[in-house]
Amino acid sequence: MITLDADIGFVGLDIPLEVLTANGRKACHLPWDRELPTPRADTWLESGFAPWTRRMLEDWAEGRFDRFEQVVFTRGDDNAQRLYYYICELQNRGEIKGPQPVIFDVAYIRRATSTGRTRDALTGLCAQLGVRIDDLAIAAVNARRDTMTAWQAQRQGDGPFWERLTRASLFGEVDATPPAGQASRRILLAGTPPPDGRLHEAVERAGASIIAEAHDRSLTWMGPRVAEDGDPIAALAAAILRRTTGARTFGDRGERLVAAARTARADAVLLWLIEEEESEVWHVPAQRAALAAAGIPALVLTRRAWLDDITGEISNFLTERAA
Repeated sequence: MITLDADIGFVGLDIPLEVLTANGRKACHLPWDRELPTPRADTWLESGFAPWTRRMLEDWAEGRFDRFEQVVFTRGDDNAQRLYYYICELQNRGEIKGPQPVIFDVAYIRRATSTGRTRDALTGLCAQLGVRIDDLAIAAVNARRDTMTAWQAQRQGDGPFWERLTRASLFGEVDATPPAGQASRRILLAGTPPPDGRLHEAVERAGASIIAEAHDRSLTWMGPRVAEDGDPIAALAAAILRRTTGARTFGDRGERLVAAARTARADAVLLWLIEEEESEVWHVPAQRAALAAAGIPALVLTRRAWLDDITGEISNFLTERAA
């Protein structure tokens, strides 16, 4: 079980760490223990909720997150925002206690009104968390994202190592020495972020490596670099609106996936979505077509269980590609 060494929690990867970690605070994404039972959460949440929400709600009800004064949820992820409203209701009914839930909303349409709304959202978040604008941790978070961007550029193989490192970075600052070696076949993983390293391990067993991820939980999950001069709120808003991952971002998902595969020099794409995925699944036909037109092989697995074992399917797929 992950030790929660932080002052504030968050759920969703488009919430700016520059605000959460201002004044030297530590921020931690709420963890999920993938295989523990969730008896109370199962009575509160419908079947359409992603599995990770159940474990978070169970831990919340058990008091695991009581150390936090506040937990910030993004409206940019449907499961995160629905979990926020359920926690608020359960607290109002006296069924659970815990920290104060806070919602953070961003409009991703690239127009002037979205920029203004995002600035307002950032200003409001600062006010709710008691953060002065001049205290935003822009330089410190830029240093973290520069390190992780450099790691991604150096990444050659050992997908499970990078998956563990990326997941650990959600819960605090990490340090690592990139492993040596180079993958014989390079795979880009897209779709739903998996609960752990099982997909990366399955690909390794099949003689290949996941060398990049085209979903929220990649090594570049902190988003684009934020300008360190000028108005801090304007700079942070501009960086948030340049994000290209997340269900509420705009753009051609097929073109975006092809571009990610080419940037990663991927030999193939693994597009994996869980049963409860209700937004990204609509883009699968366009993504299939774009990958086919670009001549990039793809294994598309939709409506899968969260604790899926794809060892056989990925082995067959890569064997066919090698034949």
